[in-house]
Amino acid sequence: MVARHWRDWRFALALFSLMLVGFGLLWGSIIKRSLEQLAPFFRLLANQSGLTISVLEGMVFDGPGKMVRTMIGGDRVSLERAIDILSIVLVHPLVQLLLAMWAVGRGAAALAGELERGTFELLLSQPVSRVNVAISNVLFDLGCWIVIAVAFTSAATAGAWWINPLEERPLPPDIQERMNRMSWWTWSPATLFKKAPAPVDISDRLRIEPARFMLAAPAVAALGWSISGLAFAASAWGRSRMAVLGGMGLVVSTMFLVNLLGQLWEPLLVLRPLTVFYYYQPQEPMLGIPAVVNLSEWFGPDKVALPGLWVLVVTGALGYAAGTWRFATRDLPAPL
Repeated sequence: MVARHWRDWRFALALFSLMLVGFGLLWGSIIKRSLEQLAPFFRLLANQSGLTISVLEGMVFDGPGKMVRTMIGGDRVSLERAIDILSIVLVHPLVQLLLAMWAVGRGAAALAGELERGTFELLLSQPVSRVNVAISNVLFDLGCWIVIAVAFTSAATAGAWWINPLEERPLPPDIQERMNRMSWWTWSPATLFKKAPAPVDISDRLRIEPARFMLAAPAVAALGWSISGLAFAASAWGRSRMAVLGGMGLVVSTMFLVNLLGQLWEPLLVLRPLTVFYYYQPQEPMLGIPAVVNLSEWFGPDKVALPGLWVLVVTGALGYAAGTWRFATRDLPAPL
């Protein structure tokens, strides 16, 4: 039965994986210009104004810019390091929504789609139990998420390898001349006693370790697994693929917006731990940060710590278990 799912879904899986692969490869080319051309400009601006990069980041991402800061990974991402900026591709909204689309689509088609098409009657006329039918879908989904996660992180690895090593390009002469001229107007006697800024280690800031992207593959697969598990459970209770698609699409999009806007609007803050996206932390293992969730919205800071990866894995497993139980015990109505 797993082979049957493979024959039905192999072309869709290949197309979807190619979309993620293309985005992962394209991201490296997009970020290359920012790292080589724009980063030197902001660092020179910070040095001449006497401010640090972190202070400029706080000014840029204040107010409405907080949403952008939230979307790229929050305070754990430093815009001074190339590897941090490259890791933004893992939490890009487009990537998260694409993963959610595949998960909801597969979950809805697994049981409700078969029932809607009327193929369950033929399938169950064979010497096979309902539990085996459900387990075959679970195994196929698990294999799909492993393939998707490895393909996406491999593409991000290839994109980072392609632009490595990075070399900062000098600013255009006219801009450099204007900024040097501006420094004379901002001179004051106090500058004689101002401490010179510490030299910036450009080699460390631009260092890229492409293979570290592969450490994020389990988190990518876990996010998809959790959403597809919930969709599988909804599919086991439903009988119409479009109804399950619409309902789960609404639920998943609401969870995404609650997790995003909850960091900006305090009334939604307490709802963030109820979303699967709250536990999605692919940047942490890549950057060498512990991938734990503190649940500070419920219990206060540093009181309860949960591994985000395993929360997603358990959520998906519970969804698949509930869907298997429901499918094995429900009455199957006639096809629509």
